[in-house]
Amino acid sequence: MGISLWLALSEYLTQGVIDLTILDDVVMSVDSEHRRQTSNLLATQFPDRQFLITTHDRTWVKQLRYGGVVNSSGIVEFYNWHIDSGPQVNFQPDMWDRIDEDMQRGDIPSAAQKLRRGSEDYFRAVSNALEAKITFRDDHRWDLGYYLQAAMGRYIELLRMARNTAQSWGDQESFETYGELDSVRSQIYSRTRAERWAVNASVHYSNWANLSAADFQPVIDAFRDLFTLFICPICGSLLHVTKEGTILQNVRCNCGKINWNLVRKKG
Repeated sequence: MGISLWLALSEYLTQGVIDLTILDDVVMSVDSEHRRQTSNLLATQFPDRQFLITTHDRTWVKQLRYGGVVNSSGIVEFYNWHIDSGPQVNFQPDMWDRIDEDMQRGDIPSAAQKLRRGSEDYFRAVSNALEAKITFRDDHRWDLGYYLQAAMGRYIELLRMARNTAQSWGDQESFETYGELDSVRSQIYSRTRAERWAVNASVHYSNWANLSAADFQPVIDAFRDLFTLFICPICGSLLHVTKEGTILQNVRCNCGKINWNLVRKKG
């Protein structure tokens, strides 16, 4: 409530005067569920306002990134602070840029490691945003296979729910659009499944998996296309589900460009 009141007052008092808002570790006392909601609030309610945000919470950094509040080029990490020399600074370039640099050097294992770790992080966020079901493990050791399978399974389920909903309302245009999306999804996922073996083979040393850049580039391209299924091309936020209580309402992005209706016509 304190954050909401402060943001409302800030907007009211500075409208047309100052478009910069500074938030200093505001989620330190906010529970994990409301961190993502706070990120969505900033993205949806303040699209034209510039934010300068500081935090010690790496999870919230990811939520701000995947929520479209900030892109990777806008994230700066300070570490190893010393009173004499000050902090060291780490700019976080896009994962794909770093992978491309590895590929140009011919360092396939490094590119594969970045792709695997980045994909695990990404599809963990996707699974959370779409409320996907992941097989329970007592040791909590979920890897890319678990997250990717859960995220894709949920995407298919929600897309087909949206298509059935469009049919129930007689919305032929949306019905056909969702069918086209499912076709694109199927093609992209098939490419990813065909190439996924190369990721693990390249992370771990293996004489039989001595891949060249030409061998590994199709893997990168397949995963890059797969990432785009879950993100809005306009605002850059992850697709997420909205509910009324426990009832699914929509799959949408923060800017509203993507909005799949999941509420079927009664009767």
